[in-house]
Amino acid sequence: MSSWSLERILGSEVSGFASVPDRDTAERFRHLDAELAEVRVEAELCLVGGAVIVLAFNAAPETRRIGALLKSTDLVRGAAQRVAEARGLGADWLSSAVRSFLGSAAAGPFVEAAHLRIFAARPEYVLAIRCASMVVDEGSGPEEDVRYLLRFLDISTPPAAMARIELYLTRRQLPDDIEERLTAILSYASPVTGRA
Repeated sequence: MSSWSLERILGSEVSGFASVPDRDTAERFRHLDAELAEVRVEAELCLVGGAVIVLAFNAAPETRRIGALLKSTDLVRGAAQRVAEARGLGADWLSSAVRSFLGSAAAGPFVEAAHLRIFAARPEYVLAIRCASMVVDEGSGPEEDVRYLLRFLDISTPPAAMARIELYLTRRQLPDDIEERLTAILSYASPVTGRA
């Protein structure tokens, strides 16, 4: 997805699976990339403050509108589950693999393949995309991620959140009721904990 390339987001060069030092982990990531190709989804696995957050995009968008690019993260989780079943892995293999590969890096190392990107992300970027995905991704996943990111960034008001989000997306790319959603999310206090 050229408009969302990691070089643009991170300002750094990225590489394929050759940069993953553990051969088993690299093979698992290759397998996941193939599973994502089957369901025509591109995924970003972002490590933010110890949490692995999943972003899912349409692999063949007919438009550059953010709503058309986003897909439900359930498709990525389903692909990861198929890899787990085929390789005899635990249900949490993906979060463990990403955390192990990236460690506590604030930036890099990075992996970019045809349908899978893995990197330590700028939390503002992930916040923007997860806010946009609240229209597409049903359930509490996006809201939990947004709550985590708001607390991680020490954001306590919708205007402060919007200032960060608008570094990456315009209001037209977000749900019409984004400020109301942010108000509701901010009104629910919970500790920052890891999420996969």
